[in-house]
Amino acid sequence: MALFRVHVVANSNYVTMAPGFFSTLENLFSRCQQGSDFDDFTTTWWTHRPMGRAGHEPIVWMLPNKAASLIKKVYPGVALDPSSGGTTYWKDKGTISEVYMDYQALISPAAQAKMAFHELMHNKLQKGKELHSTSYGNGLNLGSINFSDNGTALDWDNKEMMGAALSKVVPQYEPPFN
Repeated sequence: MALFRVHVVANSNYVTMAPGFFSTLENLFSRCQQGSDFDDFTTTWWTHRPMGRAGHEPIVWMLPNKAASLIKKVYPGVALDPSSGGTTYWKDKGTISEVYMDYQALISPAAQAKMAFHELMHNKLQKGKELHSTSYGNGLNLGSINFSDNGTALDWDNKEMMGAALSKVVPQYEPPFN
């Protein structure tokens, strides 16, 4: 039995994760297990930084807003899209995926989980804006995610691509201990 963990960092002083977020995110990943080495999926919640993370396990930072962007702190000069609810960026210090909880479409735990999964698709597949094209399927990789329902909208292409990428080691940025 192989376990795949998603590390969610959300400082409880600024962000409250609503019930249903974690189970929805786990469900999205479990739907990608065909073609992967994993048969169990879980999320681990950290309040400041992840610990004990395996190399293939991604990190998503749930932030109150863009002003709290870790990407802007680690990679100064990177411009964040003002109309997006999340950003994933990678360079020499590692990949950072973040979701901005003040984004108007993140109206439910399911919507928050979909956005986190979308950013983690960018993370694991190491694809930028091209991930939004129909070349990558018609599900949660599109820029127009349906946040208003609880459906997961993953198509076969999404599941196949993510399943194959789950065991891939993608360097993640992890802040130093203070």
